[in-house]
Amino acid sequence: MTFDKDDEVEAKRAAGLGGYERARVVDAAESSRSYVLRFARDGATLTVAASRVRASRSPAPRVREAAPTPARQAVPVVARPLEALSAVRAKLQLVTAAELHAVPKPAVPVRSAGYLEHVRAQACCGCSASAPSDPHHYGPRGLGQKTDDLRTVPLCRRCHDGFHDRGFVPDDARHSPNERAATRERFLAAQVASLVAWFSVR
Repeated sequence: MTFDKDDEVEAKRAAGLGGYERARVVDAAESSRSYVLRFARDGATLTVAASRVRASRSPAPRVREAAPTPARQAVPVVARPLEALSAVRAKLQLVTAAELHAVPKPAVPVRSAGYLEHVRAQACCGCSASAPSDPHHYGPRGLGQKTDDLRTVPLCRRCHDGFHDRGFVPDDARHSPNERAATRERFLAAQVASLVAWFSVR
């Protein structure tokens, strides 16, 4: 096998000394009986007999090409900068300092263990199952919060699970075509009745 200039090869520097090393052909004799090689390990240039040169078994290292640098775009020159700024402000409808106002922090929900016990002692407002019931929190709430304990309604386990699964109390399907609206009306009525009963004995 003959090699041309700049071919990647593997060669022994001397007979019986070490194994094959990676090298590049610098020059080849006309008879191809010897090659002038530059070894990759230390950059040494030696003349090596053709019998100690073989084709490189490992591919040459790939040179990664640098990504092209994007051309810089010219900054447009605005003839009337104040008018252009006014137009941009009008489009963005920027808020001035006079229009800013503080947003109040949401109120802390009311918690009452006694009221929850009062709700547990009532029959289910969905199917009238006997107590004890689960106090279900129903009403406005903050992110990651439950609503006030004073907004709880008594639900049995079946109705409580059904509400969380479907968004309405299962028993309401027999009473109204709009189950969610019927459940809301039932819950609001139960909240009022529980509060009236709670405060009437206080």
